[in-house]
Amino acid sequence: NAIRQLEDEFGFENLFNLKGGILAWSKEIDASVPTY
Repeated sequence: NAIRQLEDEFGFENLFNLKGGILAWSKEIDASVPTY
């Protein structure tokens, strides 16, 4: 999966896959996140 690949190849930590992506995050969690 993409998260594991980013962690393994680039050493990123604490990554999460957001179901619905940033659009769902903006709609359901934080409306201040712009969408377009």
